[in-house]
Amino acid sequence: MPNSSMSTSYFLPGFGISRSVITNEIRYHCGPDARVRPYTHQGREGYLVTTSGPPLTKAQIEDLKESSRDYEEKQSRRNNETDVFVNAPVPVAQRVRRGESSFEGNHSFPNYQAQTHRSKAHQPPVRDLDFTSPSNVPMAPPQWPPQIQRVYSSSTPLQSPPFPRGSPQISLLTLQRSASSDSQEAVPVMSQSPLDIQNCLIISEGAHLEDVQNKELLPYCLVRNLGYGASAIVEEVVDVHSGSTYARKIFKNVSSRNLEEVKQAFHNEVRILRRLESHHHIVRVFATYIVQRELALILSPVANGGDLAAFLQEYRDSSPTHHDYTSKTKILERSFGCLASALAFMHQETIRHKDIKPQNILLHNGYMLYTDFGISLDFSHNGQSTTTGHPSAFTRKYCAPEVADWGKRNSKSDVFSLGCVYIEIMAALDPEAVPDQLLDGPFYQKVNDLSRSLFLGAEIFSQVLLYMRHIVMEMLNYASERRPSSIRVTEKIKGLPSAEEWAFCEACLR
Repeated sequence: MPNSSMSTSYFLPGFGISRSVITNEIRYHCGPDARVRPYTHQGREGYLVTTSGPPLTKAQIEDLKESSRDYEEKQSRRNNETDVFVNAPVPVAQRVRRGESSFEGNHSFPNYQAQTHRSKAHQPPVRDLDFTSPSNVPMAPPQWPPQIQRVYSSSTPLQSPPFPRGSPQISLLTLQRSASSDSQEAVPVMSQSPLDIQNCLIISEGAHLEDVQNKELLPYCLVRNLGYGASAIVEEVVDVHSGSTYARKIFKNVSSRNLEEVKQAFHNEVRILRRLESHHHIVRVFATYIVQRELALILSPVANGGDLAAFLQEYRDSSPTHHDYTSKTKILERSFGCLASALAFMHQETIRHKDIKPQNILLHNGYMLYTDFGISLDFSHNGQSTTTGHPSAFTRKYCAPEVADWGKRNSKSDVFSLGCVYIEIMAALDPEAVPDQLLDGPFYQKVNDLSRSLFLGAEIFSQVLLYMRHIVMEMLNYASERRPSSIRVTEKIKGLPSAEEWAFCEACLR
């Protein structure tokens, strides 16, 4: 989940930066909690950036300016304009007041939301009107500047998306007007994610879009942020046509310099997910798109149980007398067989996950799902899964020793990582079996201590742990060649007493 810390705000001069671009890209550079709005500081027009992360770097600002130039050139070609408009300094004395035309000449237009505290004190109060509300006073269609042109027909009523009652609603168009104005002038408010529902694309399952230039044509509306990592943001979105919800993974830190490299990683993850989509314990990719520099995977389902790390913490904090404690215990016990069978499927499909950890395992309706194949390896062309050299990325706490040492690594490195996950599950099921100090990691440094704890330490009360401890310690063998394969791990679990009753879901037993 996003990190929660104190937010800071700072002024960014607006010269050369298009509002549409910075609004769409600020979260990629500064995190999903970042916000930006037009602002005036000492007579200079610009933006007020608010974020709990680090401020924009000089390189990121230059990327924003380059994207702004590309964006405005495309908009100018679309509108048959001869001059390219990009935000430029506007002297205070030349600012256009409300009611005056500002869409001619150099196309500069007033920034209605960029007001200082002093100027707001002399402004009449304003109120927001939803253009779709029948109780609003009738207005003439607003005269939009070319940069934010909207398709509008007074003879065609705007329609709301087919959401059931209680679903997230999307305002099609918000107008702001002065409460004391007799002219009922409509003032455009450029929201962060305006959606013209009637013109939004319909994206079907399996689709990939790469020739769309306008993000506003995408049919996805943000519901909430689910989390973010070093290379991507994950959001819950809703399709405005169907009302279906998805998890949208957006690659971040994309610049003109690394665009092709990020595209390769993007297409690699898509190919791997397509290859694995038939398994019931792996997330599915519904659709994908590349719009400008936004590369996104639309994934299903949106896990209603969060990730395994959060689930384990909640389980540890709950009481055995809690009403759902028994059902959660069964979910954790069932995960041993289900996660092993899904990993065996991956390896049979010549895929190494390379980053197995509780944060990359989701829970949906009580079942586990592997996710985040961003650094996964498809070794179908090599004929073997062994790689060498510096790992591109890994999580030290859960990685195998050969990964940390930059040695030869293969699919059995995934087996070690899954064994680390099993240790955390066992510690939740029976806290006496695995002391807390052994859970800090890295696990590859504590293999001997874990073995002594499971076999020579405190008495183990869980029958499941008595069954699983031998298998888990084999998975954590320091020498990769002595670890069992994922297929062998699955077979060993199936061979445990009554395993079909507690270690696997029905789909895994078919």
